[in-house]
Amino acid sequence: MSRPVAIERIIARILTFGGLFSIALVLGGLVVYAAEGHPQAREIVRVVHNREAGPVLGVAAAAVAFWRSGDRDYAAISGIVLAMLVLSFALAAAG
Repeated sequence: MSRPVAIERIIARILTFGGLFSIALVLGGLVVYAAEGHPQAREIVRVVHNREAGPVLGVAAAAVAFWRSGDRDYAAISGIVLAMLVLSFALAAAG
């Protein structure tokens, strides 16, 4: 088995820390919810939306890494996923 290259390690770190950050935000929201005794819908929605920046950054980094390494198929797939994420955020913000 070959050793992971530096780009793969960078992508893995971005995805790992993005995932851990999202978990921390969700847990923080649950703590606030329990402490308040009732949901503050706007604040909970704001926290949940902010946690999604990590996956977007991970997908963008993957797309660039795949493109630079010459893997056009996976770069295209990453680009499509990135476009879907951005579109979903735009639609959620508009509606």
